[in-house]
Order: sequence, then C-alpha cells, then structure tokens
Amino acid sequence: MKPVALVTTITAFAAALTLLPASALALDMSQQQFIDYSAEQHCLNQKLWDQPAQLEAELIKLEQKFGISEDDLDALDELTAKYNADATIQPQIEEKALVLCPR
Repeated sequence: MKPVALVTTITAFAAALTLLPASALALDMSQQQFIDYSAEQHCLNQKLWDQPAQLEAELIKLEQKFGISEDDLDALDELTAKYNADATIQPQIEEKALVLCPR
C-alpha cells in the first residue's frame, strides 16, 4: 500500500470513529450488569412512583453505582435494545426485581 493510500485509510477510519457517539464507546455493561441495573431501576420506580424528587435522586445514585453518566444514556438505550431483543432477559429482570422489591 502506498503511503498516501495508508494515510487516507487511517484518516477515513478516524473520521468514522468520530461519527460514533462517545457514549457508544464509553459504556461497557455485561448482560448480568444490565439485568441487575434494570431490576434495581424497576424496584425504585415501584417504590417511589409517587415521590418524583426522591425517585430522581435514587435513580441518579443507581446510575452512579453502575458507572453510568449522562454521556452514556445513548449507549444505555442501545444496550437496552440489544438485551431486550433476547427474550430470556426480561424474565430475569422481573425475577430479580421481585427479590429486591417484593409486592
């Protein structure tokens, strides 16, 4: 490969990376972490549905616990779509949520 072609290829690759949201590269959450996070979030929503200020504060704490920043929300949406496509995930979330937050 000629040096000019190599530079062009590297430049194109770098440009493609900049098109990705930084959050897509920043948030790395395993399937089990996603289940844990989602179950805790579900439980908080059930417990504090009528106390929006406290719910918001607790959700922020939960995001901090799992290393989720505001910049990661797009990546979290992508992970949610990815993991929710697996039909086995939602029952695991619900089961864990019942343990954390019995009815």
